[in-house]
Amino acid sequence: MKKRVSASLTLLVCLALHGHAQAFDEISYDDFSTTSGLTLSGDAHKAGDVLRLTDAQAWSMGSAFGDAPQNIDNFNASFSFQYSGYGHEYGSADGIVFVIKSISSGEGVNGGSMGYRGIAHSIGVEFDNWYNPEYGDPANHDNHIGINTNGSVNSIAIYNINPAEFNGTGTWYGWVDYDGITLSASTNQSGIKPAEAMLSSVINIPEVVGSYTGLAGFTAATGAAYQNHDILSFQYTGNELGGFGGEPVPEPSTLLLLSIGGAVIAFRSRNKG
Repeated sequence: MKKRVSASLTLLVCLALHGHAQAFDEISYDDFSTTSGLTLSGDAHKAGDVLRLTDAQAWSMGSAFGDAPQNIDNFNASFSFQYSGYGHEYGSADGIVFVIKSISSGEGVNGGSMGYRGIAHSIGVEFDNWYNPEYGDPANHDNHIGINTNGSVNSIAIYNINPAEFNGTGTWYGWVDYDGITLSASTNQSGIKPAEAMLSSVINIPEVVGSYTGLAGFTAATGAAYQNHDILSFQYTGNELGGFGGEPVPEPSTLLLLSIGGAVIAFRSRNKG
């Protein structure tokens, strides 16, 4: 009888947890001959096989996010991008931000905010090519990557890629990975992912976003100086939904179901001897 009760409880647990675990379609665009599955906002549009977040014009802003929520407590993202064109005497600006945000998060603002500032319940990895001292950019760090949270462009971690320049140098590649504890990022033009990340920070992404799921995508903006912000490809894979240990976390209703089920099985086993 004990074996039968144990087997029944195991089945109940598996059914309850399976009901909580979710499968997600990965985001995969080798190019943007189609933007189906994406929501484009602001000035973002398809330009041939490219996702153009902004044209090279002043005070422009655009964003693109996947329509479907993704698992965000353990993921790998990779993409390629290109900055080109400018018509201001001071050069080109401002950059893109890879963003994971709450489904209820709003939009950001233009200029040096890169379309990210103001997006609450979010994390962002910026690929910035304009020096904004008002946002804490270190001097002589025109071209850098940084990790941001909750719509702030005052990065909590920064990696300087000078003297290399994003604009006018062709295709760049970016990698953003999260293992449930550490968010890491890298960029280069070789397309070969570095063995060690250029930039990393310990961060609880589900806590920041307020959920184990969120929307993944990009923002970009220009100011008085400007450039084309193009995303050439994008892949995002969320690993199995669950807590930091990788196992699905029951919701309160699931725990209640387990308690009731366990009590019923125990009661029936006692009555049957």
